[in-house]
Amino acid sequence: RVEQVPEFGAASKRKALARLAWLDGELAGREYVAGPRFTIADITALVAIDFGRVTGIRIAPEQKNLAAWHARVSARPSARTADEIFRDQFLRTAPRGALQRVDASFDRGAVAGARQVGRRCRREFVAQQRFDIEK
Repeated sequence: RVEQVPEFGAASKRKALARLAWLDGELAGREYVAGPRFTIADITALVAIDFGRVTGIRIAPEQKNLAAWHARVSARPSARTADEIFRDQFLRTAPRGALQRVDASFDRGAVAGARQVGRRCRREFVAQQRFDIEK
């Protein structure tokens, strides 16, 4: 098990929130992160910001430029398709109800809850595989 250092987590969260504020300022003068076109920088930022929900790192209400960019990039067909592919794959392979539990963990932003859900999903998945093999 990896030793947890709460002070490091708190410092990292402060840095991430500061970077979101910086990015909000940068987006004031352009449509996308690296300029006028959608690039890998937008994809990377979108994934990072969406993943940040797990740890309670979210776009602040006053970060209007960042929120508008996030809505614009999230609405792209490729972003919606990636989410749909993930959900489709997850639903086909995960134990019944696992997606709802993962969604609930993301909504709460609880890392500990997500870890518990992950462990429970793995146990249920292994149990389901054993059941399928024994049939």
